[in-house]
Amino acid sequence: MTWFKADDKLHGHIKARRAGVAAMGLWILAGSYCADNLTDGFVAADVPAIFAGKLGDELAAKLVTAGLWHAVEGGWQFHDWTEYQPTAKSVHAKRAAAKERMNTIRSKSVRANRPRTPRERNAKFALPVPVPSSSLRSEEPPNPLSGAPPASPAVAEKPKQRTERKKQDVPAAVSVCELFEHWKTVMESPRSKLDKKREKVLRQAIDTYSLDDCKKAVWGCFYSDFHMNREGSGNDRDKKFNDVSLIFRDAKQVEGFIERVDQRETTNARILAEKQQQIDAYNASQVFHPPSEFLSLFDDPNPEKEAIE
Repeated sequence: MTWFKADDKLHGHIKARRAGVAAMGLWILAGSYCADNLTDGFVAADVPAIFAGKLGDELAAKLVTAGLWHAVEGGWQFHDWTEYQPTAKSVHAKRAAAKERMNTIRSKSVRANRPRTPRERNAKFALPVPVPSSSLRSEEPPNPLSGAPPASPAVAEKPKQRTERKKQDVPAAVSVCELFEHWKTVMESPRSKLDKKREKVLRQAIDTYSLDDCKKAVWGCFYSDFHMNREGSGNDRDKKFNDVSLIFRDAKQVEGFIERVDQRETTNARILAEKQQQIDAYNASQVFHPPSEFLSLFDDPNPEKEAIE
């Protein structure tokens, strides 16, 4: 692919201003056309009409008047094309050099960009070549009458132990993601990303505290008016201090947030217990006592009947 080059000062050049915006649009499109087709800046007579329709010849005349094009036989020629734009000869030479360079560095094991032959396709699924049985036989023992010293037994080389790459702790990674999603939900920050810095901070926190305590620390930060920059909190810097790197900055910070949540839960439990006592006391005071007239409805209308019988 060949690029058509336009100077970054083109917008202020006197020739561009003289030609006008419409003519400069034709100049750019025609330049891209010439670079693509390697015409060395020659614009055929029918090219302006392709981009500008009936106004093609008029816009081309403006470019000639501005000095950006020159009228030649069969069309127009860009001004100083070979000075600022790559020529067709240089482009062909560059492509040939790149092709030769790739042919040189390509190893024999790398297949060229051509379809595989049937033999190559079959070789991919071929069975391994069997090893002759004679090569598997042990060497014959030396003859003691020959006088030749016995050959030293070959020492089998110990296979080299591969150093296995330490795998990532999958449960810890899952806990890190779960804790980060919990933080995003509590802090209402759905666009936040788990970068390497945050991952490192969360992993250290989970290694030190449990996942539930880490989640509780996030809630503790949320309950802090100062860290959440709520109105009347005294936060004169007018910004939130609720990032994971600040919540889990050190043990004192984390434990302070956890204690805040514990105190809040204790207070809420005490308030709920007091409310429940008030409700129970109210219910006890509202026990229904039916009037005597109502109870008399259930009395026997003939109390002497049973005695008579």
